[in-house]
Amino acid sequence: MPGVKSSLLVVFFVAVVLRIYGLFAYDLWFDEIGTKLFSYQSIHRMAELSHVAPQTIFQARLTNDSHSFLYYHVVYFFSQFLGEGKALRLLSLVFSVLTVGVFYRVARILLTPRASFYALIILALNPFHIWYAQEARVYAMAGFVSLLMVYAFLTAVRDNRWWQWLAVGVSGAAAMMTSYFNIFILALLPVYLKLRGEERSWRPWLIAMAVTAALCAPAVPLVTAQWQFVQGNFWLPEPTPLTALFTVLVFILGYSGFIIQYAAGLVVFGVLAGWGTYHMAKADPGRALFLGLLVILPPAVIYVISHHSTPVYIHRQMLIFSPYLYFLAARGIEALPEERDRRVALGCVVLLMLSCLVNYYRNAMFDHKSRAKYFTGVVPKKNYQQTFRQLEQNFREGDIVAATETQAFVMLFAHVLDVSGSGAPLQFGAFKYYLFPSMMQRFDNRFLRIQDIMAQIPESEINRLQTFVPAPNGALVIDDDPVQEQPFNRVWLMSASWDNKGDQEAILNINALQVRSLFDRLFHKKSTQINDGIYLELYEK
Repeated sequence: MPGVKSSLLVVFFVAVVLRIYGLFAYDLWFDEIGTKLFSYQSIHRMAELSHVAPQTIFQARLTNDSHSFLYYHVVYFFSQFLGEGKALRLLSLVFSVLTVGVFYRVARILLTPRASFYALIILALNPFHIWYAQEARVYAMAGFVSLLMVYAFLTAVRDNRWWQWLAVGVSGAAAMMTSYFNIFILALLPVYLKLRGEERSWRPWLIAMAVTAALCAPAVPLVTAQWQFVQGNFWLPEPTPLTALFTVLVFILGYSGFIIQYAAGLVVFGVLAGWGTYHMAKADPGRALFLGLLVILPPAVIYVISHHSTPVYIHRQMLIFSPYLYFLAARGIEALPEERDRRVALGCVVLLMLSCLVNYYRNAMFDHKSRAKYFTGVVPKKNYQQTFRQLEQNFREGDIVAATETQAFVMLFAHVLDVSGSGAPLQFGAFKYYLFPSMMQRFDNRFLRIQDIMAQIPESEINRLQTFVPAPNGALVIDDDPVQEQPFNRVWLMSASWDNKGDQEAILNINALQVRSLFDRLFHKKSTQINDGIYLELYEK
């Protein structure tokens, strides 16, 4: 009907606008810089400066990353045309917009047209999905490929054509290569067959899974290396019940809610999802159980694994499970007895999400000292290029620049890599990382690939300042010269806080504090600049 199509187009248009607005407002943060270093430009720049093959650099970086690898191949390919830097966010934007379309197609199979429309509104305005539509990371792609796999499965069960089951196998492999958490959705798909009594689908389902396994098999050595990295040195803490509660809150309202918004959202979505599950169970118990399992079981299993084995519980990786909560909430809105009630419920949902989007576009987040813990490492966005411009304008021959912690090191490494070969005085030979071995975390050592060097430092030296010099491929080697004897006239120290306090003092980690304290005693501080939690301090001998 024309009216229905017009309404769908309006919602889709709003979804696109909300995902575009402010896309390039902030600089790349720590994780996004990790993505940038997989771009065609960065890989070839590292290879050229290191005199090794680009594929060697690419493979080494994959091994030291915990994420599924397909996204990085997509980044490498498309960055040849999109460019690097903030332009990489365009990939996430495209995948998020495509997700909206596939989400609606899945909804039309599982829900009525009215409930599907309500679900579409929820996803279109959802702050959690909009956050990752604007971040150069894997999560928007993971959400799209995961839903595409489910859509391929549902249509194959419905129509039972061979090419549809082949699409299930291929999309299943793509989903696994994009997010390892998709294994939980794959494991639950046969439950749908059992609950629906789809006897004819078992054989093609098994063949499709054989296709998935065959396509994923070549990646087993890489996945094994990544799992060893996660097991030995990952940064995630064990989850708590409060962490699980925040998963629900993030699914509903993203990271930009305040206490009153989260409380209201929990009540509104909780009631609607519960009401929707109840009414769906009355009409179609198997479908209700299937959706309920997709919402509850994967996060629960990941929670148990993280609590008793290896911590891997992280909200953003579980974005792939959030659509099924939205389906249940949409069914709850539809199940309300009166049209007025449905409008009020939908209005409450829309107002809650829009209020959190206002916070998001203002870069406001839930303000609590344990925010990073509750949000598993998600922090306010920053603009730090002004700091690098200041550094470039004032950097002289004979100066060096040094990081005092890992976030600053990654930012500096990407910047020095960008300007290398440009004739600017800031090159890799003038770039260092100062650290106290006793102050470093295991994850930092593994992330920086210096764990073997650190293990060889004598016990008597672990409380002394050590100097590491980065190579263009990211490898770090130790410089035995004491800092007082190193050949520089001036040193620019860069330290970074995860908080964003504008030009106010921010919390730094203990290594950064100790390095700055030592330099205050050894050298003369000429200037201090603080911008969005990034410290740039100039010292002279």
